[in-house]
Amino acid sequence: MRRISKICTLSLLYKTDHDIWEATSVNHPAYNSSNYKHYYSIKMELLRCQDGLCAYTEKRLAPASLYETNKWNRGTYLYNSTTKIPNLEQAKGDLDHFDASLKSRKAWLWDNFFVIDTNTNRAKLAKAILPIFKPDNPDYDPNDWLEYDIETHRFLPRRDLNDCPAAFEAVENMLKTLGINSMAEERRLYLEDKIDDIEMAIKTIVQIEAKIEQFPTAFEFCKKQL
Repeated sequence: MRRISKICTLSLLYKTDHDIWEATSVNHPAYNSSNYKHYYSIKMELLRCQDGLCAYTEKRLAPASLYETNKWNRGTYLYNSTTKIPNLEQAKGDLDHFDASLKSRKAWLWDNFFVIDTNTNRAKLAKAILPIFKPDNPDYDPNDWLEYDIETHRFLPRRDLNDCPAAFEAVENMLKTLGINSMAEERRLYLEDKIDDIEMAIKTIVQIEAKIEQFPTAFEFCKKQL
């Protein structure tokens, strides 16, 4: 899970409403993903910020063609619910409220949103989340907390955290809560042949890196071990 720069620059109609809610300290409208007017603008803007990847597992959720800047006009994402154009079935994943406790009062808070894999979202539910694992925090760095097993393609708490059992346990819990290792087998299948090509000098790291379309943080950790 890498750090995400999350700035709302295209969905300006949503941002205007959002800023009014926040400035007046009123409760946001109740959350409803099926018919709320800003839902697709928020989701697609977040996918743009996340490079089309799940914010936690980094599985690819959408092709870049769906969140190019020309898909917005006059501050809103251009989606025709009648013609289903563009085909948003290609945009997988759900909006996740990072801190579920904020959902009742601040259901549409930009700072609290990420797009994540649907199965990951179902498993996360309302479990407690540590802010140190919020991927848009300016000081978030996966290297501070994690290491990577290149054989099993699982993220693990850094070994030196063993000296602080509470921190080690907290990182373990976050790996489970955010479902980061739920994609271990999918990561292995995606990265294993690429790692083989590097180790056998068939391709360079630079050549492989240019074609990485998902699981970039896992690949960054693998690079250190090659």
